[in-house]
Amino acid sequence: MPRTNSFHKRADIGAILLDAVQRKRTLCLHRLAKDRNPAIRFHNFLANPAVSTHEMLVTAGRQTNDRADSRAILAIMDTTDVLFPTRTANKRGFGPGSDGTHPGLFPHPVLAVDAANGGIVGLIDCIVMNRIQGRVSTPKTATSKKIKTHKKRAADAKE
Repeated sequence: MPRTNSFHKRADIGAILLDAVQRKRTLCLHRLAKDRNPAIRFHNFLANPAVSTHEMLVTAGRQTNDRADSRAILAIMDTTDVLFPTRTANKRGFGPGSDGTHPGLFPHPVLAVDAANGGIVGLIDCIVMNRIQGRVSTPKTATSKKIKTHKKRAADAKE
């Protein structure tokens, strides 16, 4: 099968998965799928080595860039947390979330916002942090350092 066909198939499955996440407001693959077949497709999509976090962010950035053409855009960064309160034994590799009890992650998305009407245009970038060492004593300082380090590495990589 030519690479372009497999890429488009992956992109289609990714779009279906994203749509399901937006509609159902969950990250559980079984809840996102209508039955067993889509759940298996979603799992295979996410397990595919060609589907990386980097590739998903690049795709989202390109789509945002296309939608942002000729608009005045504000880049807004925020921090949120994603908790995994169910089946915590299955969530290996995650540090404690914001509640200090359940495993979780801390996404720091950068959204493109239309300056004229305040509408969200799309995702520009996202840093996802994992607290593997437990809670930090001064979260704002630690988070700022990590973000600055990440930004410096990203700038160095672009040079």
